[in-house]
Amino acid sequence: MKILYSKYTRERLAQFQLETSIYEVDGRKMVRKRALTPSAREHVENIHRNSVQLGQQYSNVSVLVPEIRGNELHYPFIEGESWDHKLHRLIVLKDKERFIAELRDFVRVLNGLQTPVIEKFISDEGFHEVFGVQLTIEDSNCLMPANIDLIFDNVISDGEGNIVILDCEWVFPFKIPSLYIIWRSVYAFWVKHQYEVRALFEFEELCDVVGITQDKHNIFLEMEETHFQKYVHGIKDYTAYEKKGYTTEQLVQTTLDNQVAVGVYLPVDRVYTYVKELSINAGEQYQNLVYSFEEKFDDHIRIDPANFPALIEVKAVQLQEAQSTVPAEVANTDNHFEGITFSDDLIRLESADSLKMIALSDNSHLFFKINRQITGDFHVKISMRVIKVLPAAVVDYIISSKQESTVLEQEKQTVEDTNHQLQIELDEMAGNVAGLEKSTAELMVKLDSVEREKEELERTIEELESRNRELLMNVQLMENSHSWKLTAPLRAAQRTWKKNR
Repeated sequence: MKILYSKYTRERLAQFQLETSIYEVDGRKMVRKRALTPSAREHVENIHRNSVQLGQQYSNVSVLVPEIRGNELHYPFIEGESWDHKLHRLIVLKDKERFIAELRDFVRVLNGLQTPVIEKFISDEGFHEVFGVQLTIEDSNCLMPANIDLIFDNVISDGEGNIVILDCEWVFPFKIPSLYIIWRSVYAFWVKHQYEVRALFEFEELCDVVGITQDKHNIFLEMEETHFQKYVHGIKDYTAYEKKGYTTEQLVQTTLDNQVAVGVYLPVDRVYTYVKELSINAGEQYQNLVYSFEEKFDDHIRIDPANFPALIEVKAVQLQEAQSTVPAEVANTDNHFEGITFSDDLIRLESADSLKMIALSDNSHLFFKINRQITGDFHVKISMRVIKVLPAAVVDYIISSKQESTVLEQEKQTVEDTNHQLQIELDEMAGNVAGLEKSTAELMVKLDSVEREKEELERTIEELESRNRELLMNVQLMENSHSWKLTAPLRAAQRTWKKNR
């Protein structure tokens, strides 16, 4: 099993702390959710139970149901386009009309998950415990049980055109207005893509498209940022648990302090169990970081080169056993950093004499493949420098450009695929035309042969008719001759004699 990506939610209360990993086994991608604490095991079991229950209740979509193995859930990795990607693509293309149509289509799908019942919603005790407000909505469509995690990222269209719900983590047994779940989806999309979305919409306009008034937005915002996040994290300050990896204040403070944390993680049974961090000063020359370990681990190490978005340059990474004469495992310019792979949040830049890259978040990882079994104490040495901590505006611009480039690449691929298909069809048509031309030529040859045979027959008929006319004339001449007439009685007597014999 090869781990491709891991994320931890240790900022939550202990009963909700999970690890989410994407891994590959036998060439197949899978997703694993694992309880990080004993008390989180019940949360894992609830996710499985919710997935099964909603899969049976939802009538217009499919729900991805995981396999439960102890304190772990294992899902197949579903290929497809999320609603977030679909909407973001339309933002990049500046197609306002289609964006609104897709947004309204999402609302239609969400409202159709269960049989719609329009009624007056009055919050109950369970609702107040989680969302902290007394809420009343006239003529509201509600879901029960309610999956509030139906954000655009968690709803995809698979390769066969089916709509699939990926996540059933936050499901509650009491009624929740679908309008809040819709607002939550729109709000998450806005927070993620607001710098691009503003080119077409303000947030109030998006709310208006889905029928959310300013008063409802204010209530839903309080429910989300004050009360639900406290329910999950046990704190009131939203920015304290935000897992974006950086805030404006954090970036400013980090720049002033000039400190960036560089972490090395060791996986055991594909779980990153051991971690050590060292600090490096941004803007200085190359620094050599040395991490000492004594634990056994799997076949690679993970390096998190920065805990904030930053421009980074690495000269070499090496692993050396403390009591061994075996040469160190090294990745550097001499071997073109062989064995190093990157997470999606790392952008590698062209550089002939170093590994230069941009870390877009604290989820940026390097993976260093180790080609032999390490049995004793060892050191991980990293020669690197942090050239600059990147301001939030720069990071957002890079992410936006990267996403736009991805969309354009996908559009380019679509055009190339279409052109390829058209070329195949043209080649097939050309082959058909060539076949028709060959058949036509063969038919022309046959037609020429038939024409010649016809002309030959016409000449033969003409000769026979001419011969027939000549014979008729000869008969007429013979019958009109004097001798023919004189011998007529003799011929008559001959016929009589033959008849009477």
